[in-house]
Amino acid sequence: MTNYTGIQGQNILIVSSDPSDPTEGQIWYNSTSNLLKGYANIVTNAWASGGNLNTGRTTLAGAGTQTAALAFGGGYPATAVSEYYD
Repeated sequence: MTNYTGIQGQNILIVSSDPSDPTEGQIWYNSTSNLLKGYANIVTNAWASGGNLNTGRTTLAGAGTQTAALAFGGGYPATAVSEYYD
């Protein structure tokens, strides 16, 4: 069997249960669940500074910046609805 660890990469830890306190970037193979797993610290709500549109719809168009925007049209069938965010 070919061993590729000399070319690139590292050995993956094989465990029977997930680590209780994994470190960020750690990868392991859980032999009980037969899954390759990893740990990443994902920050949520990083850009959640505004609310939702008043009228939910698909295929709309938009213009503006991150702090002042305009959404218009969209929906099926098409609607004549416009909203702005400032």
